Amino acid sequence: MDQIRSCTKPWKFRIHFVAFVCISLLFLLTNGCGGGGGGDDGSASNGSSSLTYSGLSTPATITQDNAASLSASAFESGANTMGLSGIAALYDTGATSSKMAKPFLSDITEILGNAVENIDFQTYSNSKVSAATQSESDSFDGTCGGSASYSIQVNTDSGAFSGTLDFNGYCEDGMVINGRCSFSGIINVSTEELQLFTLYFTSITGTDGSESITMNGSIEFSISGSTTSATMNMLLRNDNTSQVYKIENYQMDITEYYGYTEIVINGRFYDPDYGYVDLTTTTPFRVYYSSDYPSSGQFVLAGKDGAVGGPTRARLSAIDEIYCHVDADTNGDGSYDYETGHILWTDLN
Repeated sequence: MDQIRSCTKPWKFRIHFVAFVCISLLFLLTNGCGGGGGGDDGSASNGSSSLTYSGLSTPATITQDNAASLSASAFESGANTMGLSGIAALYDTGATSSKMAKPFLSDITEILGNAVENIDFQTYSNSKVSAATQSESDSFDGTCGGSASYSIQVNTDSGAFSGTLDFNGYCEDGMVINGRCSFSGIINVSTEELQLFTLYFTSITGTDGSESITMNGSIEFSISGSTTSATMNMLLRNDNTSQVYKIENYQMDITEYYGYTEIVINGRFYDPDYGYVDLTTTTPFRVYYSSDYPSSGQFVLAGKDGAVGGPTRARLSAIDEIYCHVDADTNGDGSYDYETGHILWTDLN
């Protein structure tokens, strides 16, 4: 967390940081949320230009059996990407262990963030050349093989920019990335601060040994003061199981304070086997820089209407930095009729 305060180009770090949070959150939502059905309909293959979600598109029924796992999946990867520990493994496709492990997507998103940081938007927006539109292209090598190349065009009058970033077997730490990202945004030409930044993923594939995922979609970032907001619409495929998952209008707001960060998450997540849940943060999760887990905060998932007529719900609450608990309203009467008791953050799954 010290890097947030000491970075000489804080906007660049924050884009890296929030991309890391959002994409990892997306991918770990798939952990513990289904079996073998509801995958790709066959119209998309590795490296194709599109993915198709063919799973359930109806609300998920939240029960005693899935309340804790859905809550864990919906929250924990976002926590991990901020330096928090105890995250369930996504790509142990046959795993039944309750132990947490580092998510596969953390590596992919960190590599994407590092690659974006090779592009110096400020240099181009600050150009003294008379032409209003400046263009630049370059390439850089991966630390363990492959390369990435980019092109960027910047309007030095308005600060608007756009470009592409292509990965060709680009390798870092054993992770190999292939595919294309495009991006666009606006820089304030007076302050050199990034105001808006959108990443578009076109069948970006990450492979580490036998594990592989492919993702399509977009993440739009906006920065206002100490708050960075990211809105995500994405499809993703576990290439080992061919299951495709979907995130829709998924927004994360991260606000930095002295000594801690607050996180608010809202949006809709589609699991191919269960259907979708709507996610709402009712109390921001507060994470102190010196801690591994939130000391406070509350998160609610709403699913299909229950027998009484209201939506079934699961509620994850931070008790302190060591414990949390999950409640569930399994019949839709507005009251929580099931609760797990105190759960160690490290045991939440």
